[in-house]
Amino acid sequence: MKISTRLVFLLIVCLFPCALPARRATAAPQPLTVTESAAAVRIKSAHYEFVLNLDQGIWDVQWPDGRPFLRKAFATWRVTPQGETDAVSVPSAGGARPRKHEVFAFLDPWGKGRALNIGIWDAALNARFEYRFRFYDDLPYFTVQCAVENRGTKSLRVADMEPLRAEAQRGGGLFLGADPARARILENGHKLYMDFWVRLVSGTEPVNSNWNAAFHDPDTGRSAVLGFITMESAFLQVRASYQENDSVAADSWRGFSTLRAVSSYQPEKPVQAGKSWQSEVLFVMPDMKSPFRALEAFGEAAGARNPSGFETKPIPTGWNAWATSLHHGLTHRNMIANAKSATVSLRDFGMRTFQIDDGWMIAHGDWEADPARFPRGMDGVAAEIRGMGFTPGIWIQPFCVSVDSALAREHPDWFAPKSKQGQELSPKDWLLLDPTHPEAAQWLRDLFRRISHDWGYKVIKIDFIYYLLLAERYHDPDATAVEAFRRGLRIIREAAGEDAFIILVAVPTYTGAGIADGMRLGLDITPDWGDDEGYLAQGVKPMLRNLARRYYLNHRLWISHPDMFYLGSPEEPARWEGKQATLAQARMYGTAVALSGAITKIGDQFLNLNPEQIDLLRRFLPVYSKAGARPVDLFEMQYPQVWDLSVDAGGEQWHAVGVFNWGRNRNPEGLVEATDTVVAVSGEDLELDPGAQYIAWGFWSDRFYGQFPGSGQIQARLAPIETDVIAIHRLKPHPQFLSTNRHVTQGGTDIESISWDPLSLTLEIRQKCDSIFPYALTVHVPDGFKLEKAAAGGATVQAEQRGRILRVRRQSLFSNTVVWTLEFSHP
Repeated sequence: MKISTRLVFLLIVCLFPCALPARRATAAPQPLTVTESAAAVRIKSAHYEFVLNLDQGIWDVQWPDGRPFLRKAFATWRVTPQGETDAVSVPSAGGARPRKHEVFAFLDPWGKGRALNIGIWDAALNARFEYRFRFYDDLPYFTVQCAVENRGTKSLRVADMEPLRAEAQRGGGLFLGADPARARILENGHKLYMDFWVRLVSGTEPVNSNWNAAFHDPDTGRSAVLGFITMESAFLQVRASYQENDSVAADSWRGFSTLRAVSSYQPEKPVQAGKSWQSEVLFVMPDMKSPFRALEAFGEAAGARNPSGFETKPIPTGWNAWATSLHHGLTHRNMIANAKSATVSLRDFGMRTFQIDDGWMIAHGDWEADPARFPRGMDGVAAEIRGMGFTPGIWIQPFCVSVDSALAREHPDWFAPKSKQGQELSPKDWLLLDPTHPEAAQWLRDLFRRISHDWGYKVIKIDFIYYLLLAERYHDPDATAVEAFRRGLRIIREAAGEDAFIILVAVPTYTGAGIADGMRLGLDITPDWGDDEGYLAQGVKPMLRNLARRYYLNHRLWISHPDMFYLGSPEEPARWEGKQATLAQARMYGTAVALSGAITKIGDQFLNLNPEQIDLLRRFLPVYSKAGARPVDLFEMQYPQVWDLSVDAGGEQWHAVGVFNWGRNRNPEGLVEATDTVVAVSGEDLELDPGAQYIAWGFWSDRFYGQFPGSGQIQARLAPIETDVIAIHRLKPHPQFLSTNRHVTQGGTDIESISWDPLSLTLEIRQKCDSIFPYALTVHVPDGFKLEKAAAGGATVQAEQRGRILRVRRQSLFSNTVVWTLEFSHP
């Protein structure tokens, strides 16, 4: 009887789905169909239908159900002829300009499909203007790009190009539903230089977003993401507006009044006679069901075209000494003292980096060790840090040079003059190093070779580089601001080497795409909770809001760097004018950052942390490097309350869902005051199988949330400034792993394998264990099973079962891999 029962269980296990897919599978794509006539070109995919009107030079895009998505869109160019000061506008729409088009098959690194190019000849400018579409067989988006070819004998200067423009004055617009005022629009930074202000606005507010924007209609569920996926030379913006009395109605829906995707050049880009120039590539994706799919597709597309190699490198963890009471008083002695403290308490738990911040150098521009503070040189302190098992990291601002530095005195011709805006925004005593100057470029190259290869710093944080974009002109007269900026960054990347992890503080962030491994997301964090709103808001909440609103770029284009968090050490009030974080606030921040798989740093000295603070920090280390969380209520809450991470570890998959009560919050209806809140986690939002059963365990609450269907939900009641992380596993018919107390992913960083033997009724879990930690595993045991024996690494463990939840515990004294063996019986 016993053998036959086990055979029955073997059959059940073989037939029962044992893996939890990260997201539900989507239907197979349909091939493109192309129809051409003398008046139009029609291209149809499973996601949209595109129609180009050849007579008018405009295009429409429809949803799969035939409703309008884009109407009467067109491209436009603004160019300035040689000797003139005012740019001339050249729209693709209207006019009697001759147009020629071609449709052809293409294959590029991202897929295959059909290309459509339309050329316009302008006799007055003696130039050919072209806009180019790419429609992919297997991708849900299309791209469009502008180009200009100068066929004259004099140069032209390109002021800007707009691959897409739709406006009510021409009968056009973007259509998502009946009332654009109810739409929610996610920007990606605001008006270029307010890039740290990532807004979520209603349809009634003008949109001026850096790089890309997401439009979502909560009534229809339809969304659109438009944005540039190359960023080599231009300032990039997506702009939109809606006014009911200046909008177009179609099929009972109403369109936005204006929609513009702008690729602009400062200074204007010269195009010499016989040469051509092209805009950045614009991504356009409609989605009938989810704004997240479109945002993530944009992130994937941008990342594929701008690879930096970040995914092959360990994600940095550490501290910002600048934020501590040391501030600029860094010395060899206090750096090594903190490194030794981190070695004892955190290194074995995943603290990988030890960074030396601002204050190590002689002057900004004279990048050698201050001999009074670092008498053994920067190579000497790096060697000691490396000897403790850390990767040395260093801070630098290579493009901003002090007027009092030796570099400024000796090479005054290496610096770019500031524009009027640059004079207003940048520090008066900083000069802008011009990387287009050959000698300055060589100096920059030599500097980063020395830092990375001679000194041995393999994590390099580069700050204040955005001021270089504010130059009036550059040594290379053909270089735009973005080109000069990226030329300098590429010199740094090549000199530092591909093994260096480069973190940028860039504004706008896209200017570092494809070069940076890590990207800062906003202003410096203070130990302030940060309930203030507006573009200068600082603190924990504003930074985490940016982390959520830029989630789709994380682990696709770079690793996000949400600055640092504070654990409430006693030094904070003196450093930050009386402000001090609480442990609950630190838990909120650390949980969100850990679920995001982001760069994790603290703003306290390691020497000043107490055991409770160290224990909390350990639960976030090391960084889970496979993916980042999706904030599923991103378009509903100012500070999202549900962050969903798909975890893949030990041969299994599960969800680690962070639930948060941020205190004061906002939803589309208005302000939500700080009070106890019930946060619901919907199986539909997590894209669970509605026909399956799931079980859930809370990490911080240490509680079993029970069993629920994939079509249902679970609820967590949270006080203000309280969080939990809920592990959600698909239910199995036998004992199964549910959670570990080591890390908030509940196994994502430490579980190496999970196996169930249906013949011996044994659950085996292989876990990477760190030194001096009280490990506990949580196992779900269905009715009818009974634990007979539990061991870990050959040693007996403590076991306690309440209902269907089994907890097994052991104390780890040193780092090793432990195999937990749990043997069960079944009548």
